[in-house]
Amino acid sequence: MQAGLLNSRVEIWHFSETTDEVGATVQQWAFFLRLWANIRHLSGSQAMKSDTLTETVKASIRIRFNERITTGMQVRYRGEIYQVDAVLHDFTKKTYTDLVCVKVG
Repeated sequence: MQAGLLNSRVEIWHFSETTDEVGATVQQWAFFLRLWANIRHLSGSQAMKSDTLTETVKASIRIRFNERITTGMQVRYRGEIYQVDAVLHDFTKKTYTDLVCVKVG
């Protein structure tokens, strides 16, 4: 994979459980990994739901091969948050992993 194609510095976040100072379990998003990626927006749409305009943006985010990334994690880039819906590994050459994402924030 050509390094020049990976031109966006992204952060991967995962949902983790920790305990607070009184011993209660707290679930929150936590930083997991920072890496280079290529973000391609595949489609976008807007619709009216309950008198509210909603938009859906789908993206494919390609990173170097990494088996630690799983469905349910988040990709954060320039204030935007993408939910990882599917992880597609290139097990043949082990050069890349594609993340199928939906923008959530």
